[in-house]
Amino acid sequence: MEYLIIIYLLFQIGIGVLYFSFNYFAVEKGIKESKEFLLLIFLPLYGFGNWKYNREIRLNGKTELPKNWYIWKYMIPVNTWFIATLAIVLLVFTIITMTSEVFDSNVSSDNIYSAVLEGFGNMFIGLIIVLILLGLFIVLFVIGLVLILVPKLNVKSIESEYYKNKFESNKTV
Repeated sequence: MEYLIIIYLLFQIGIGVLYFSFNYFAVEKGIKESKEFLLLIFLPLYGFGNWKYNREIRLNGKTELPKNWYIWKYMIPVNTWFIATLAIVLLVFTIITMTSEVFDSNVSSDNIYSAVLEGFGNMFIGLIIVLILLGLFIVLFVIGLVLILVPKLNVKSIESEYYKNKFESNKTV
């Protein structure tokens, strides 16, 4: 489990340095705020929403929704990229595993019984590999649900609270 956390943190820094830094320079034409830029590079999970919020303020002078909405809203694509990357890596690992020498069908013996036992052994190893990979895909699916559903629910909660307050303030006026 700690490896998954380390991979997640390395992915965050990697996507921040490789994608968001170039995107920031392309959109902003330079560094507008150093804290904003550093958050975007080293903590893009928070920094992406922070940048979008600050950019909205720079362009329009105000925002309709609070800063937390932007942070939770733009956390969803970053987590989606992480889950998609893990899924692709797991699929590549599956393909490599399934085409490896584990399933070598060459029989090295003239004895029919040892050939049958070797066949059953290969099937058993294949079954174990398939079950392990199926378990990994289930874990990936659960992690994906948590990393994507929690921010979506928070976005909906903030939106409903904001629009409820806006409706009540308009109702009293």
